[in-house]
Amino acid sequence: MGAGVLALAALGACRTTPDGGGGSDNGEEAVELADAEWSPAGEGGLPEFWPEDDLSSGPDWLPEWGEGPSAAATGIGAWMESGTEAINLARQLELPMLIWMSHPQAGAADGQLRREVLESEEFTPWLGERVIGLRIDWSREQTTMSPYYRAFRERYRTTGYPTVHLVLPDGTATARYTGYSSGQAGPWRTRLERDLERAEEAWERRKADLASQGYRDWHAREGGTFFARAIGREGSDAILIDAFRRRHRIPLNRFDAEGLSALLDLPDRTAGEPET
Repeated sequence: MGAGVLALAALGACRTTPDGGGGSDNGEEAVELADAEWSPAGEGGLPEFWPEDDLSSGPDWLPEWGEGPSAAATGIGAWMESGTEAINLARQLELPMLIWMSHPQAGAADGQLRREVLESEEFTPWLGERVIGLRIDWSREQTTMSPYYRAFRERYRTTGYPTVHLVLPDGTATARYTGYSSGQAGPWRTRLERDLERAEEAWERRKADLASQGYRDWHAREGGTFFARAIGREGSDAILIDAFRRRHRIPLNRFDAEGLSALLDLPDRTAGEPET
């Protein structure tokens, strides 16, 4: 799977605003992570930058567009605990997410799954390389009282522990793993390997569909790519919509020569140029 870097300009240079189940053999379920400022109670989605009851520092860790993610934020080799940062990273690296609904006090199965699979030497190299791991610990009162994390549980219909959900970078659920029996690490990883391949193929199909709608890779002068559709420009800024329906304002001088030329062909809304 091509993991185009979706790192954006720092918050002062690129402002982002909203625009606009079953087992792995049952196809894809249309579940989306919500845009910023959506209410999980009102829309049933997951709030991207919604406060996490002080569990997260929010999106400030995002690196400059054209640079790789900071080492502290990659989550490579570890399970992340911040939903906001895990979602951001999955989208930035275009990797599927594993959402591990954990409750260490609910029974032996959670600990067995943790020791034999999810924190094993065989599995941890996948974290940050093939999948972004988010662990939500439901034995913590701070989690159970959080509307943000309750939205995860309700949206993905979690009824017991442990439950692991495999979702695409846009939040589409593709597989669910419930419970665990000791000694089943091999079959568990084999199934996940198969499901990851399907998830990667599904994301590539999604990008191909978006490409037919005018989305493309934009390249920064400093390096790195941003998959989005340009909808216009305003003065010295380009206005683009990414694959997750978020609108971005990015200075024209951040683009390479080819991208700049394409953007300059768009009408300038501030100058009253007619749209073509």
